[in-house]
Amino acid sequence: MKCLAELKPYGFKNQEQKPSEMVIEILSFTTSQRLSEGGGTRLRCFRTNKEVGLLIARDELQALVRNFFIDIYTDDNPPCEPFLLPANRYPSLTAAELDRLTRGFTSCEIKKALFDMQPYKAPGPDGFQALFYQKYWDLTGKKLTQVALEVLDGNPVPRELNDTFLVLISKVDNPQVVSQLRPIGLCIVTYKVITKAIVNRLKPILSKVVAPTQTSFVPNRNITDNAVIVQEMLHFMRCKKGSKGTMAIKIDLEKAYDRVSWQFVRESLTDLGLPIKLVEIIWNCVSSTSFSILWNGSKTEPFHPTRGIRQGDPLSPYLFVLCIERLNHLIQDAISPGD
Repeated sequence: MKCLAELKPYGFKNQEQKPSEMVIEILSFTTSQRLSEGGGTRLRCFRTNKEVGLLIARDELQALVRNFFIDIYTDDNPPCEPFLLPANRYPSLTAAELDRLTRGFTSCEIKKALFDMQPYKAPGPDGFQALFYQKYWDLTGKKLTQVALEVLDGNPVPRELNDTFLVLISKVDNPQVVSQLRPIGLCIVTYKVITKAIVNRLKPILSKVVAPTQTSFVPNRNITDNAVIVQEMLHFMRCKKGSKGTMAIKIDLEKAYDRVSWQFVRESLTDLGLPIKLVEIIWNCVSSTSFSILWNGSKTEPFHPTRGIRQGDPLSPYLFVLCIERLNHLIQDAISPGD
């Protein structure tokens, strides 16, 4: 490797190079050392997959990462007609189940949602962990319950309540591209209490409306069951005889959480047969968020996504399960005989 004094800046030949195609080249000095060029700005060396890039200032690197995630969370596809499913595709919810989903939320549900949370989880933009509200419930409980019940009654989510920090967690030991960083959302505790109360309403019906082939986040199911299903499927394919063959397709959903269409989320909830008021409450929670990326200990300017759900939001895993369930029904309809 060249010594630091020999490195010179190069201009990108391809000015349309996307941040996702850039690779961070870590130089041979510790992160605590500072490079001085004009004003003591910490620098890093960038290169593309094909050519050496340029020494880039910290602020510019931060802007590149922010623009990358803005692109990820921006839905630039034109609105499309909804994918319609047959009316009887999902099992019908009983009157008792619909009543549990429709009736107003109570202060007991808010308290349960709070005290079910891990007390030492990383705090959101307000800096408070769940432990603070749990320990000082006598002082904070009344106000927290009031705010949560207002949102759960169908009122808009206050803007500051849905601000979210995105913390970038490396997926590999030595990340080289921005896409190797996983964005984890740090939400405000009050918001998480709201969505956790919604989750507690949804959990009892999941095992009824979600096919047995889905095991994640469904009560009384184990994710390791999927390995058994795959083994049985491959065994059947090997042992099957006759002129008609079989085929297995493995689908890899890249950045699946981050690219979920909000339109598809809403259609999935509606097709499931959830009460309209509950669908609107969930929609308010999903669509009112804003993101700020935590980068080197400071936050970037916020931006508003138009697609994607957050890892770190208690509601997100269940929304994703319901979206995958609807996708499964659409695939089954597409390959059914006569189509």
